[in-house]
Amino acid sequence: MNRSLIVPLILKDWYFQRATLTILLVGGIVSIGLTLLGGILGVVGIFSTAMATVVLGLVLPQMTVVNERKQHNETFMMSLPVTPLEYAAAKILANVSMFLVVWLAIFFALAYEVLGSHHSGFLPPATVGAFAIFVGFITNLCFAIVVRSEKLWILTMTMTNLAYGLVWVALYRTPNLGKQAFGPVAVWSKDILLLLGLEFLVLTIVLALGAYGQARKTSFLST
Repeated sequence: MNRSLIVPLILKDWYFQRATLTILLVGGIVSIGLTLLGGILGVVGIFSTAMATVVLGLVLPQMTVVNERKQHNETFMMSLPVTPLEYAAAKILANVSMFLVVWLAIFFALAYEVLGSHHSGFLPPATVGAFAIFVGFITNLCFAIVVRSEKLWILTMTMTNLAYGLVWVALYRTPNLGKQAFGPVAVWSKDILLLLGLEFLVLTIVLALGAYGQARKTSFLST
């Protein structure tokens, strides 16, 4: 792997997305602050916190992969001694590192608030929801890298957003979750662990298919 070129490609994406990362990080932290107020503002804060990471998971693949392709950056990439698989590795490392900075900061801030409020029961379902957003982000990213069609990527992005609803339905149907979520102790039940396991399985499959699809390409213009 050509590390001498992959690292600059990663830093390039960081440089161009620094404003987006800052805005969403600040927005997420402010949203968590709203949850402390309780009532309607608390509900708005929880919703806004989730939306900050969801938007990040949509914006990063679009800005770093889809938009760059629309600007015909393949010509520049073909002038570098970088294979399609190395290009994909650089994009994944750049996007995942950027996403994790914001995602982990928001998640740990939320976890700190939950644990400090003596409502630790909310932590398990919050973890399932947060990890679902991460899996959705990886799905959008891998599909954007492998598939050249913007329309297909938009369809995938739409399906990913709809899949979040299935996660909340699964949480809603989890026995005794409502009582446990507002309790003082975090309960990592079999149902919660099963949902986390399924999310991890989906993540593994998406990464494997993405690596396979990109490895089969012989050039940056391959479909």
